[in-house]
Amino acid sequence: MKGNDNIEIENFKRIDFVNFVLSNGYKILESKDSKNWRVVYSEIYADQLIIHRYVDSGFYFYFNIYDSGDKGTIIDFLKNRNKFNLGQVRVFLRKYEPNSNQVYKGQKPLKKFNYIKSALSDLSYLLFRGLNDQTINHAAFKNKVLNNIVFDIEKKIEYINIAFPLLDENNLIIGLEQRNTVYNQITKNDWDYKNIEGAKGLWVSNPTIGEEGGSIDNLFIFESAIDAMSYHQLYNEVGSNNIYVSTAGSFSEKQLNILQKLIYKIQPKIVCLGNDNDLAGIRFNINYLGQLINHTNLKNKNNNHQLLRIKLLLNGENKCKIIIKTLAEKWDIIKENDFINNQQNNWYINYLLDNIVDAECLINNNRESLIPIIDFIKSIKSLEQFKISFPNLKDFNDDLMALLTI
Repeated sequence: MKGNDNIEIENFKRIDFVNFVLSNGYKILESKDSKNWRVVYSEIYADQLIIHRYVDSGFYFYFNIYDSGDKGTIIDFLKNRNKFNLGQVRVFLRKYEPNSNQVYKGQKPLKKFNYIKSALSDLSYLLFRGLNDQTINHAAFKNKVLNNIVFDIEKKIEYINIAFPLLDENNLIIGLEQRNTVYNQITKNDWDYKNIEGAKGLWVSNPTIGEEGGSIDNLFIFESAIDAMSYHQLYNEVGSNNIYVSTAGSFSEKQLNILQKLIYKIQPKIVCLGNDNDLAGIRFNINYLGQLINHTNLKNKNNNHQLLRIKLLLNGENKCKIIIKTLAEKWDIIKENDFINNQQNNWYINYLLDNIVDAECLINNNRESLIPIIDFIKSIKSLEQFKISFPNLKDFNDDLMALLTI
C-alpha cells in the first residue's frame, strides 16, 4: 500500500496546476507570462504565483513572489490556502487527472546527451529564488548564467537546469554548478556527473560597469552564484564597478590559487568576503584571510607576507585545527598575541628547515571560538583591503527572500 500511496502523491504533483488555479479564481498575468513558466495572480489572495512544469518528472512547482514560505507543489498550495492535512488533500485531488501521458519510473539512465544553451531562456529557478528581471538581465551576469539542457536519450525527457560556469586560471570552463528546485550538483566540463574536478574552478561575473580591464572597486566572494546575484539585487551601488565570485560551496588549494591570481590581475580596491553566516562560512572567511595576500604585498618582492600562512581544518565534528606556518622570527612576535597566549598550553610547535615554524592547535568548532581567529589574523597580517560582510540570516538569498515577504 505504501508504494501505491507514493505513486498517488507523485500523480497529484502532475495535475495541471495552471488550469487548477485558473479554475479557482486566478488570472494569467500576460505581461510576465512566458513559454517556460506561467505567471498568475489572485485579487482574492492578493498574491502572484510563478508556475513551472519540469519535463523530467512532469511535476508542477510554484512560488509566491510575495511570500517566500508559500511554494512547492499543488499539495503545498492546498495546505497553505485551505489548511488541509495530507488526508484531506488526497480526497480533494482524487477527482483530478494527472497532466501526463508519460510513465516516470525507475532511475535515470546513465546515457545522456548534455549541452549548454548559451541564451538563457528558462528563468523559473532564478525567479523562484527571488531574483528579478533587472538582476537576471544585468550586464554583470551576461553569459555567466546559462541553461544546461540534459536530454535523456532513452526516455526522451529533457532536464533544464540553471548552470553557472566554473573557470580555471586561464578563464576556461572546467565545470558547472547546476541547480534547480530539487537538484544541486557540480559537474565537470565533459559532463561527467559527480566528478570533483568541476569543484576546483570559480564562477566569476563580468564587471558591473565598464569594460574588462577597467578599475575594479570591489571583488566580492560568495559560496554560491545565487548569493552573489542576491547581494547585487540588495546592495549594488550605482557607479561602483564590482566583480562577483563564487566558490560553489567548496574550498580547495586550486581555487585559492585562481583567486589569488585574479586579485593580482584586477587589483580591486576592496576584497569583500560574503560567505554564509554559519560555522562553515566563518571557517571559509578564516581560510581566505589566513592564506590570501593583498596585491600590493605581492608586488613587493622584499616582504615576507607570503611566509605567513594560516589554515583552519575540521578535526572531527566539534574541533578545528588551526595551523600557522611562518618565519621563526615572525613567530616570536606572533606568540605574544593574546589569542596565542589564551591557547598557550595547546600549541604544538615544530621547527622546520629554512627557519620556518609550523604551529598547530586544536580549537572548538563554535562561533565563540572561531570569531576571535578572524580578529587575530587581522591583527598580524596586512589586510587593509579585506573586509567581511555577513548576511543577516544564513545567506544573502535568505536575506533577499525575507525582504520580499515584508
